[in-house]
Amino acid sequence: MVDVLRTVIHELGHSATAWMLGGSAVPSFDLTYGGGVSHVLPRQPLLLAAIYAVLAGTLLRVRHDRPAMVGVLVAIGFYSAVVFTPVRDLMILAMGHGTELMVAGIFLDRALSGNQVLRGEERPLYAFLGLYMILADARFAQGLISSRGAREEYEAAKAGGHQMDFSRIAEEFLHTRLEVVAGTFLVACVLTVAAAFLMHRYGRRLG
Repeated sequence: MVDVLRTVIHELGHSATAWMLGGSAVPSFDLTYGGGVSHVLPRQPLLLAAIYAVLAGTLLRVRHDRPAMVGVLVAIGFYSAVVFTPVRDLMILAMGHGTELMVAGIFLDRALSGNQVLRGEERPLYAFLGLYMILADARFAQGLISSRGAREEYEAAKAGGHQMDFSRIAEEFLHTRLEVVAGTFLVACVLTVAAAFLMHRYGRRLG
């Protein structure tokens, strides 16, 4: 059940990132091969126009606050640099597994702090879900790093019908080996746990 939850989160991460970057997307799930596929469409002019209209409206509202206006202009510049470059496709690919770690980090934070928890028994449940997801991702990354068989199975990609996220990131964007991308993801797994504990410790002090 938790692995199905991870798949749902993974595909929603792809789709939500695509929508935020101006392209519609529809998540789909294929549990026969243990995963899913998000069908991402190219940039949609009407959607991009709506996003830029919101950004322009925000800029108009803060026009009398110079620091805020500078911040919004920087955000618009950064957003444009992502949307209209190959970084857009890289982010859509990366935010499948990236969203898994973000959600797992939120679960750990709730388990540690009790934030947004209505009943006491929710905290061990959040702890279990967060740790399970991170350990599963870490095991997946470690397998890709250390096992040639695991890499071959991963790159077989749903019986040869689809190229997987890390394979595309390695080959199309970073021009490196799959093991390097997997190693970076393994570090991200460790950092997610560290970030949850740091947020709990120092966030409580700041609060």
